[in-house]
Amino acid sequence: MGQWSHIRQVPFLEVVRSKVSVLIGTNVQDAFIPLEVRKGDPNKPLAIRCCLGWSILGGSANGRIGTSLTSTEFLVRRFL
Repeated sequence: MGQWSHIRQVPFLEVVRSKVSVLIGTNVQDAFIPLEVRKGDPNKPLAIRCCLGWSILGGSANGRIGTSLTSTEFLVRRFL
């Protein structure tokens, strides 16, 4: 993700996902409140930090980034 300067310093955790183990519903509104947003140019990925960690949203020309909740998933697994 070093190609996007606006998210280069975001501390994303490396998580290997094999299956979905927890779904956080919209009835838990506080989990979705952005605490920080790092936005770049139009059509570039953006990073959002919530109480559960960092998420990255958006795509890239090579398709390597989609919607990802790597930090959030890591934190949720720690609580299980």
